[in-house]
Amino acid sequence: MTRTSVLWLAAALGACGARTGLDVPDLPDAPGGGVDAPIPDAGPRTTIPELRVLVTADNSYRFGFGDGRALRSTFGAAEAETACQIVCCSVPCRSDADCRGERCGPFGLCEDGNGAEIYRVPEGAVSSSDFLYVVAWSDDAVTQGLLIDVRDGAGEPVVTSGEPGWSVCATNVDFDTGSGGPDDRLVATWLERCSAEGRWVGPDRPRGAPGLVVGEANDSDRDEFPRVCEPRAPDGPRADARWMWFDGALGEGGSPFREPQAEFLLFRFPTREILDR
Repeated sequence: MTRTSVLWLAAALGACGARTGLDVPDLPDAPGGGVDAPIPDAGPRTTIPELRVLVTADNSYRFGFGDGRALRSTFGAAEAETACQIVCCSVPCRSDADCRGERCGPFGLCEDGNGAEIYRVPEGAVSSSDFLYVVAWSDDAVTQGLLIDVRDGAGEPVVTSGEPGWSVCATNVDFDTGSGGPDDRLVATWLERCSAEGRWVGPDRPRGAPGLVVGEANDSDRDEFPRVCEPRAPDGPRADARWMWFDGALGEGGSPFREPQAEFLLFRFPTREILDR
């Protein structure tokens, strides 16, 4: 799977690098303690200007947009099997000749499988009543996390992972890296359950309750995650982007970024907030 990708959305919204998942298994109960997060009244639908979205995950994700109950379009997916596929910079390029057999992408970077992917979301492809969705799963080893940097069409900052507005829903249906992750039917089933059953939870929660956890910023090599590329590089997430994941209330001494919990996970951010920034 190429770890630096771009999707030029056609009239029919499709997937870039989306993988075929597994058959739908029986659905076990997700962890309790969820906080009801009702779907807001979005009001009139307003189209969102062009966006550039940088995504990397430890280890795997699928990224797209949809309404409050369903993922309507998938923009791309990636499964990382090495550390460099998560955190390294892609090689700058002017042509394919600079890329040692890989393609030189439209952002001047070799599609060499390293670091964060960059997705172009054309103006009008997303409305203010939509959500940005990420489906995430890990290899259950060392660390797990998700890092996102959303920019406008000119590359100016809009929102990053860890800012207010993000929420997570835990499914307790496990997939490992290399499995392809959950298929479209299973994702659709869980998006409906997450909304209908009030499973979306943010970082503000009672002490000891499960919810979204916000961790280290991408500003240096720290205890759990190394810096992803350089913030000044085209594929370098901003220094203030923060790793996030699900905290199943491990108790004192446990790190939600190091102990696998209730995966796969669904993350979402309301696009209406992009218009307010």
